Amino acid sequence: MLLPTLSKARERARTALCASNLKQIILAWRMYLEDYNEILPPARDSYYRFTGLKENDPGVAYGSSWVYIMRNHLNMPDYPSGYWAIVPEKYRNGILKCPSMRVGIYWDFGVHYGMPICYIGGYCPSWGWDPVPYFKYPQIKYPSRQIVFCDSCYSGYGGSVVVRNNEFAIGDEISNGRVHIRHNGNYTANFAFADGHVESMTYKQALTPDFDYWYRYLPWGKATWGGW
Repeated sequence: MLLPTLSKARERARTALCASNLKQIILAWRMYLEDYNEILPPARDSYYRFTGLKENDPGVAYGSSWVYIMRNHLNMPDYPSGYWAIVPEKYRNGILKCPSMRVGIYWDFGVHYGMPICYIGGYCPSWGWDPVPYFKYPQIKYPSRQIVFCDSCYSGYGGSVVVRNNEFAIGDEISNGRVHIRHNGNYTANFAFADGHVESMTYKQALTPDFDYWYRYLPWGKATWGGW
């Protein structure tokens, strides 16, 4: 009878440590805003917010990640740049690593927490009306409802430094660049919001209503589209 209880207690502790990691990351994000006139760091420095490049433009997928962009605020001043950056060993077991993730960290693109690419992440798809991303913090109408970082996964590499808005993988059903529901028996994931708070939510709580427009609605998209 004790073993299931101990297992649940350990997982609660891992979930709490994961939330603490995300709390430190979102605080670093907010410090970055203070130092850069409230300009939002993109998920990658090759994305539209910094470069004007759109989805199919050459090189848009291969910039340096938000970890490199925020390296000084994360207290990682020597963190390397580039898509193929190798995470220095001294940072692999720190705040970039979720204790519930079985695969360790090696590549930058495989850190265990991701930023949604569209809107908050600065990415701009090329189709139709083009959802132009946020540029500055005051454009975020409801900071307490805007996800900035979350548990993530990438098949074979552990986590994913960027995630597709409103797309999920549960437990061992790993998919590339997805929000990873991995805590409390694969029932919840941790999310950091623009106002600085961190919240644990189920898949149904984090999901927004329209699969055809996965990037549009809060907490993933813009308030103009609605959502919870």
